[in-house]
Amino acid sequence: MNTKEVLMSEHSVPLRELGPEEIFKVLQTSPKGLANEEVQDRFKKYGPNEIEEVGKTPLIFKFLANLFSPSFPLHINLLHIKRLVNAFKDVSPGIAC
Repeated sequence: MNTKEVLMSEHSVPLRELGPEEIFKVLQTSPKGLANEEVQDRFKKYGPNEIEEVGKTPLIFKFLANLFSPSFPLHINLLHIKRLVNAFKDVSPGIAC
């Protein structure tokens, strides 16, 4: 069980809603920090202080997200309008577009 899980199981109020003194009380520390013995005990209990890496989104999911985004139909319509303008330009050379 990591530190976050322990804190969430022991306290129902999120830490961001607490004041500094309450946070020190919940974390059982002080503004001066922890004693070396306490650091060693917590390291044994909780393990190293590491941030878990989140996996990257696969390229196909990024492509599909762009394909179904709200701006995609707009781009398709602009493409059709451009094709119509170019087709009209080819038919009537006297009109500048």
